Amino acid sequence: MRNDVLKLLRDQKSTQNKVLYNALLKAYGDTATTKQVYHYQTGYTPGKLEGLIYDVKKHFFITDKEVVLFEEEEDLPLGVIITGDEGKSDAEILQELEAEENLKKKNDLLAALKINDNPDVIEGMKFRNEYPFLDNPNTPDELKALVTDKITAYKQYAGVVASILHAETQEKSEAKLYELGKEALAAYEINQDIKAELDFYRDSNGRILGEHEKLKDLRMKQDVYDMSEADLVKNRANAMKNVSKNNTAGKIQLAEYWKKKQDLIEERLTKEFNKNFNK
Repeated sequence: MRNDVLKLLRDQKSTQNKVLYNALLKAYGDTATTKQVYHYQTGYTPGKLEGLIYDVKKHFFITDKEVVLFEEEEDLPLGVIITGDEGKSDAEILQELEAEENLKKKNDLLAALKINDNPDVIEGMKFRNEYPFLDNPNTPDELKALVTDKITAYKQYAGVVASILHAETQEKSEAKLYELGKEALAAYEINQDIKAELDFYRDSNGRILGEHEKLKDLRMKQDVYDMSEADLVKNRANAMKNVSKNNTAGKIQLAEYWKKKQDLIEERLTKEFNKNFNK
């Protein structure tokens, strides 16, 4: 099953979105809970496809590196790197992948420089029309706050782009242009990451994507409140194990994450199912 999912993710660019969505949903539904898949069973949208891919990767413990390096005939455990080229070392393969990713980022930046064609230009963007949920008092404050971050990121991006254009006319060194390019790309990526969160919330009828750091807690709460009583009990035991394991390993941040999830689960079990836990 896991290899089937890896193949789907590896070939997603050559697969029609709706076909990919249905195939991933079937694989997810075979092993996930009803509540976890219910949202996706209501039908395909581009935003829900992004969320489904994210959830499927998390459910099957799949990393982006594994997707890129996956070979269909292999059935290797998590963490084993397949080079796909006997003449190259793992380090060389990973270096090539990093170079490809950097090229993609460069092309994204060049596309973004076409300001008149960019729908995220602040002057031309009607936030309230594009994201009507911003006027809803029930929309989480954390999501609304991202709008301010998005505008700030765009202004930073536009300011650095202006510096790049000025530097080019002054024939500044390539090193200076490279540093400015990195600043512009960083601001542009922040802007796009926030756009993905806003689009997903709009297209999924109020669900949280949760890939942005400021929304991870909301995503955790959403996941907990999707669980049945049996799922809550099972996930509480899993959270407790992870708290202990990560504390022992000195991974304090991970331990705190799992403790927060454990507390959320116990809070719901106490309030809704009259469970008692001795602290």
